[in-house]
Amino acid sequence: MDISGLSIKELENLQVSITKEIEKRKQTGKADALKKARQIAEESGYTLEELLGGKPASSATKKPVAIKYRHPQKNELTWTGRGKTPKWVSEWKAANGSLDGIAVK
Repeated sequence: MDISGLSIKELENLQVSITKEIEKRKQTGKADALKKARQIAEESGYTLEELLGGKPASSATKKPVAIKYRHPQKNELTWTGRGKTPKWVSEWKAANGSLDGIAVK
């Protein structure tokens, strides 16, 4: 394709079109490769996740974590003891409260 006769605007439009087409083809290529890989794995009696070291598809769902702490007056405020400490727990501890005092039994 000879582009020497195109204007700057036409070249810019072509550049945008090319960028979009490249991205589209990359996505299509990835999807096709993933589909082929899954087919090969299934033909061998495995899931792709099992072969790649991930969890099998059947155990992909996470189980909820049990609540360990509950606000003494507001039952809807709970904490599992994981992640960032909620403000209400920090306030409880600052007021010389122990975690044992708000532990769910």
